[in-house]
Amino acid sequence: MGSDYGWSQLNGVYAMLCSAMWAWYRLGHDVMRAKAARALKDVYGYELHLNGGGCPWRLPGVDMDRAKAMMAALGLDPARFDGNAVALARLLDGEPDDYARLSGRAAGGGRPATGPDAGRSGVVEQFHNAFRRITSDWDAMLDRRVMDRNLEAMIPLAAHAVRVEREGGSPDLGPLLALCHD
Repeated sequence: MGSDYGWSQLNGVYAMLCSAMWAWYRLGHDVMRAKAARALKDVYGYELHLNGGGCPWRLPGVDMDRAKAMMAALGLDPARFDGNAVALARLLDGEPDDYARLSGRAAGGGRPATGPDAGRSGVVEQFHNAFRRITSDWDAMLDRRVMDRNLEAMIPLAAHAVRVEREGGSPDLGPLLALCHD
């Protein structure tokens, strides 16, 4: 894994990982997890733009407002911004207790989004875009066909990486990258 694009872009990577999960859960009609992933995508977008990353014309407050609106739609108090982000990351990583405690709602689920589906390509594209930011030789490292084949394995690894990062750790993205090439 190269660092040509700099670790300062990691918020952008995590935003795209959340975007991939958002698309994946929408395919499976898992509305709650899709909304959780969307809220986290906006949290990471807020942090990226707050730190001067991304498009210079993008205002961080736009992402924060969207994240808070999605948190409210999920029954969470938008004033608990950082705590909600951790609870949503745990929900995506298969640990829904924080979300249930904070929202008063039980975590539901959709159907598995497996098999051939045109929407898979959109999920793969989000993973591809994320890893292009941190892979110096991305043309040789990233293969969309391999990523599509390994998509079911990539989703939980992405959720785990996002949870570790939200909890203040430094997740190892190596296992995710290993699923992107033969």
